[in-house]
Amino acid sequence: MNLYAALGYPLFAVAATELLLGFLLLRRDPGQDPVIRSVALISFFSAFYALFAGVAYVRASLGLSYDLFLSGCWIGWFAIPATLQFLYYMKGSKRFAGLVGWGLYPVWLGIYGLCLFTDQIEAGAVSLIPFVDRVGLYENPARLFGGLLLLWCVFEMWQVRRRLFGTRRAQFSYFLAGLLLYAVAAVVGANILQLFGGFGFDPALASYFSILWIGPTFYAINRFRLFDIKLVISNAVAAVSIFAVLGAIHIGVFRLFRPAVGSTPAVLISLLLLGLLIFATPLSAWVDRVVRRLILRGKYDYQQVLRDSTQAMISILNLDELLEYIVTVIRKNLKVERVCLFTRGDSNIYCLRHGVGVADDGVQDFTLQDGAINWVKKTGHTLIREEQERTRNPDKKRSLSQELNSIGADLVIPMFYKGRMKGALTLGHRHNRQPYVRSDIELLEALAAQAAVALENARLYEQASRDGLTGLYHHAYFKVRLREEVERATRYGHPLSLLMIDIDGFKSINDQHGHPAGDQVLKQIALVLQEGARLGDLVARYGGDEFAVLLPETDSQTASDVADRLRAQVEKDKTAGQQVTISVGVASTKTASESLELVAQADEALYQAKSQGKNRVALTA
Repeated sequence: MNLYAALGYPLFAVAATELLLGFLLLRRDPGQDPVIRSVALISFFSAFYALFAGVAYVRASLGLSYDLFLSGCWIGWFAIPATLQFLYYMKGSKRFAGLVGWGLYPVWLGIYGLCLFTDQIEAGAVSLIPFVDRVGLYENPARLFGGLLLLWCVFEMWQVRRRLFGTRRAQFSYFLAGLLLYAVAAVVGANILQLFGGFGFDPALASYFSILWIGPTFYAINRFRLFDIKLVISNAVAAVSIFAVLGAIHIGVFRLFRPAVGSTPAVLISLLLLGLLIFATPLSAWVDRVVRRLILRGKYDYQQVLRDSTQAMISILNLDELLEYIVTVIRKNLKVERVCLFTRGDSNIYCLRHGVGVADDGVQDFTLQDGAINWVKKTGHTLIREEQERTRNPDKKRSLSQELNSIGADLVIPMFYKGRMKGALTLGHRHNRQPYVRSDIELLEALAAQAAVALENARLYEQASRDGLTGLYHHAYFKVRLREEVERATRYGHPLSLLMIDIDGFKSINDQHGHPAGDQVLKQIALVLQEGARLGDLVARYGGDEFAVLLPETDSQTASDVADRLRAQVEKDKTAGQQVTISVGVASTKTASESLELVAQADEALYQAKSQGKNRVALTA
């Protein structure tokens, strides 16, 4: 291999890598994000720059003409408008980015046409090593124009990189640094040396410097989920791996059976075996899991998390179970030390409703304060503490930072439903102390949107399941839960107890003080029962002045103790300014195997308590 070939063939690998990056970016987000689209264009133009340079040097090694491909290398200049557009999109100047595209692409298209079809710019090279050029009439002005644009790119890159902070800085720092080095190398190699140096350096070889931005870009993709295309890479590698495994099996089976049965039967046997492997074994799924484990390295699958959480949130109607699920799925996938879910109360105060990692700090009674609430309501976006700490207003910075520090929050994600903020999620540090990047925040915002809808559905379901006067579960809901709990207790052999409660002398209260006083007594006793019940117990209004308490995982003796404690609390409480007592009947699945039988036994025990003098607890005989 001569020197021409040694320089040419590696450029094919450079071009292939840049083409791969471009296709992966478009596969990740097909034309929707202008930042991703402009980076994909940089990749494609740089790829063809390297490809044409590689072809030119390989043809030179074979003694063939290479002038046309050397002229084709001028396609690399199209990366300049793509780069400028990317930088202005990053700065939020979409209008100026559009003007750059409309202004510069036609100019470079005209220059490229002159390169390919005339000798006014690229007249051909006398030799490649050392490089001796036949300079066209407008070549130096074109290079000078390109050099000035590159200097503009360098300046804008420096400005953008200085302005980045928070998650965007973590993602784009390496990418921009690599692109900056590539631009500087192009300024020197394709401009300064050609215009003023005469050192015999072929500007087409500046395509080698694209490694300076491709390497950092893939590192940022791997380290900080830049553009979030690792999953696309994983899927592609998984598909290729499965194809390679099946191909190897096909070749092996074919060679094994061909000597004995001939070529055609051997092919049929091999295809039959492949069909069995694909449809009757978990081979494909196993290969896919192995590839994902190697490439993603424990990082969550964005789409899979959303699919799973959507299905789960649709099916969970119990509010407490839903809150537990939302917090758990976030903590598990993002490896977060502290997750809190705040919901809006009746007085528009956002109180901590559920959380993990907060017990040791005693923040169970914390509320989300006005600073964070007003910010996320006004913007509709996630509040990131790291970015807020760099705000230009020091008073706001200090206030918000103190507020977020008080609840140990790095992020505040609002939960909106039909334009109204129903709650907020707050997240603390990650276990590995890595920053939250764009894909993390996109996932959290998607989960928060799902959670807001699910919480509203669960709230409406709870409202429909509760008694309007007392706020306890009503009779119909109680019957459904009782049947479920009895079936569960019977299946697993776990104890289950039921308390039937009646207010002593309730009719006389209504007769003497009126029905409003009776309603107040019902509400107050419901409150005492709800506060006195254990976590996991179900308190319901059974009807009239009767209440029921369902006690899962509880035998009759423990249930009797719970009942007596509730009875004593009611007696102690001065209900609606009156001395009110209750009688309680206790039954358990030890003597009842069906829900109706359990209710009948508890009613019988309640009757015994009433007949024995009221204000007491009686157990099923």
